[in-house]
Amino acid sequence: MTAYKSSNFTGGCLEIRLFYVRIASCAVDVVPDHLILRHLRREMGVSLEINGCRIPAFDTVSITLRRDRVDKGSSEVTYVNTDNVRVSGPVEFEVHEEKEELKELILCGSLERVEGT
Repeated sequence: MTAYKSSNFTGGCLEIRLFYVRIASCAVDVVPDHLILRHLRREMGVSLEINGCRIPAFDTVSITLRRDRVDKGSSEVTYVNTDNVRVSGPVEFEVHEEKEELKELILCGSLERVEGT
């Protein structure tokens, strides 16, 4: 991954300061210490910054979600990350557990800023 320090990221961006993933009904005794959130594809012209560093358009970048809480009573586990992520348009992502060569997909989706009415 190559990152460039951003000097002027224009307005109209979605800024994310906390990623929070809660998994319910799981075997809390065997959950991993972390998950990987991978930013995948972006449309042309969509800027992505992580902690103030601009990520080139064709790079795939990952951030680590650390295990924050395990609730054995409700069989839930939560994972968090507090990196500052800014996007100027839609971006796809995946969250997965990484076990050596096996990557188990947990969830996937997309993020996009929506203007209020």
